[in-house]
Amino acid sequence: MTIENLDKVKKQIEFYFSDSNFRVDKFLRTEALKNDGWIDIQTILTFKKMKEYNTTLEMVKTAMNGSTLVEINDDKIKKIESEKYKEYIMKEEHSSSFAVVKGFDIHMSFEEIEIFLSEFVKPRLIRMRKDRERKFNGTVFVELGSEEEINEFLKLKIKKPILKNEVSLPEKNEDSVTKHDDDIKEEKIDSEKETKEEALVEDSLSEDAILKNKGTGKREREDAGEDCDRIKRVKTEANDFLVLIKMNDYLKEVPSKPTESEKLIKSMEGKFYKFEAEGSIDIKTVKRIIPGVAFVDTQKNTLRFKHVPEFETKDFESEDIKIKVTKLNKTESDEYTSGLNLKPKPVKKGRRRRN
Repeated sequence: MTIENLDKVKKQIEFYFSDSNFRVDKFLRTEALKNDGWIDIQTILTFKKMKEYNTTLEMVKTAMNGSTLVEINDDKIKKIESEKYKEYIMKEEHSSSFAVVKGFDIHMSFEEIEIFLSEFVKPRLIRMRKDRERKFNGTVFVELGSEEEINEFLKLKIKKPILKNEVSLPEKNEDSVTKHDDDIKEEKIDSEKETKEEALVEDSLSEDAILKNKGTGKREREDAGEDCDRIKRVKTEANDFLVLIKMNDYLKEVPSKPTESEKLIKSMEGKFYKFEAEGSIDIKTVKRIIPGVAFVDTQKNTLRFKHVPEFETKDFESEDIKIKVTKLNKTESDEYTSGLNLKPKPVKKGRRRRN
């Protein structure tokens, strides 16, 4: 049990129970709710970083002795809910203290990004955004202490760090606290729009270079060539810098993801039909006479097929029972589904790996 190892353990646990992380860490908060805030230290020891440090129960107790962030009781640990933390939790608009930084090399590690950003600000939290394949997409969310700090940060013009054989970054302990967003279940961002710098370049091109390209004389062609070179330089310079924007502006750029219920309704398009029959008829009879039916609403005489049928209207008959089905149009279908309480079936998931 060396001092160096204890420092690593302390730093990592302080991250787990920091105000910024604990607020969004669903797993830790759920565990805490089970026992009046107390969490088994053995649970913490199962996290990836704790395993890397070969952390033991005694190491945690020693490292966190006298901590103002957590308290230890036998084999359990609990976050100390200070007044500052309670005020932070009650804050309604957390996104105002977040900035989005786009343009990092996708091969950069968390530690490299943290070291780089620490030259300009003191982040409370950094989250690397990932694509569908769980690979870093070049964008990070950065939480600072206040909206004022965010505004000052956004005024900076920061050149992108360049990766060669190794990143040229300020020296810092390579075992910095790991703050990967694998710890938190968050919505994934599927796509992003062009950067504002690129958009400005396109505007400049359309207003200036294109007009001059219309000239037919030598001077006009030379001017156009110079303008094109200027545009290329501007575009290259724009691409040399990171893009810094407010979280709220970033969220406006990204199309909102449909909810699970919306996805479910979308999957049912073209499958709803009205049915008509003489006299009363039960669900079992409808499904027996009409093949491929998934759902029957006898109160509103509406049914849903498992797959989209190729017909608009059709008659079905069996044992002197006749049923006529007619496809609902878009308006009728939307009106019908708006009154349904649709909930996707829960998906059983294994326990997430932790850092």
